[in-house]
Amino acid sequence: MGLDFEKPELGKPGWGQKVDANFEKVKNYAVGVDNTLLEITKNLKYKANYNYIINGDFSIWQRGISFKNLAGNEKYTADRWKYNGYSGKSDIELISTGIKVKALQTIAGTNNGDIHQPLELSLAKEFLGKTLTFSAKVKGRGAIVVCFDSIELGKKVFETSSFETVSVTFKFPDTLPTWRLLCLFDLNYLETNAELFISNAKLEISDCLTPFMTRLPGEELALCQRYYQTNIGNQSWGERWIQENISTGRTEPIKLNPIMRVSPTITFPDGGFTEWGRTPFATSAWPVLNGAFYINRDDGNPFEQGHMYLGAWAADAEIY
Repeated sequence: MGLDFEKPELGKPGWGQKVDANFEKVKNYAVGVDNTLLEITKNLKYKANYNYIINGDFSIWQRGISFKNLAGNEKYTADRWKYNGYSGKSDIELISTGIKVKALQTIAGTNNGDIHQPLELSLAKEFLGKTLTFSAKVKGRGAIVVCFDSIELGKKVFETSSFETVSVTFKFPDTLPTWRLLCLFDLNYLETNAELFISNAKLEISDCLTPFMTRLPGEELALCQRYYQTNIGNQSWGERWIQENISTGRTEPIKLNPIMRVSPTITFPDGGFTEWGRTPFATSAWPVLNGAFYINRDDGNPFEQGHMYLGAWAADAEIY
């Protein structure tokens, strides 16, 4: 925006603006800015909204990358994604495009299971009375469903032989849930040996689908580790044993990073710790906080300073 100036008269201070001449230029410039902002505002609804689903691209698998002949309920697979088999059985594994579910057993007229992500009820405060959209990129036959307590808020049945993005838009209630809030993939549409492929799961506050944006790997992992973390390798499943710092009497606190959402349940997948070159011994964790825990020997012997103790642990603060 070029403004006009007038040269000062001899003996008078400074350069001055020609107010009348510049008024129209400033006015037109302001109108142009307003129109630009209006266009941006109109298009905002079509930009990528925040995704309330964690690990929506199924890239984090701290518990393993393949689960064979999976049956029963409350079984976590990919981070933040829980399998309920009910009457069914399935193979679940990591693939390059996300997650693959293969139905091994389906029984007509019964519940053959689902894969779902339970959300913290505190999130519902942000959803009250608003319109939300749940979406995913899928291949196969199934349904995407959102449940509030035991009430179905939205459902979209799909059947596709190639990857397609499906979505369901729904109105969230004005009251808080008391039991659960789930985003799930219904497996009841699968026949025995049929496969379902899922990726790019997203829950957003919006009346329409907006693009799925992949988070940075470190950010996604940190979000997952607020619910579950372990020292048992990672996706490459490298070395299972990690040395801990030991002082006389008991271990130094093992710090949990990031801090977990609640005090976790600590388990020892290999049964306990091992002093280098000696017989393994049972261990327990106490006290346990959401930011750290100590390891105790259950055989009555103390940890000795300068000795090497190796072991695997898992801290679980998931929603069950």
